[in-house]
Amino acid sequence: MEVHAVDVLRESFEGSCRRVTRKLTGITDGEYFWEPVAGCWTVHRRSEQRAITADGSGEWVIDSELPEPRPAPVTTIAWRTVHIAAVN
Repeated sequence: MEVHAVDVLRESFEGSCRRVTRKLTGITDGEYFWEPVAGCWTVHRRSEQRAITADGSGEWVIDSELPEPRPAPVTTIAWRTVHIAAVN
C-alpha cells in the first residue's frame, strides 16, 4: 500500500480538529475570552489592537510580540486555540 504525504497530513489535521472540537464543545463566549489577569493576550477585532503587534490577516487577530516578552503574557483560551490552529 502506497502512503502519500498529503494523506498523512490530512489525517493528522482532521484528528487535531476533532480533539479541539471535543475540548471546546459547550464552552461559553465568556469562558473562551475570559482574561484572568490584566494584560492578557487574546483574540479581538483588529480595530481593538492592544499588544505591540497583532497577528492575523483578517478582521480577527491575536496579540503578539517578537521577540516574545519575558515573562510571557498570560493568554486566553481564545488566543491558545487560534495559536494552535495557526501553527497546526
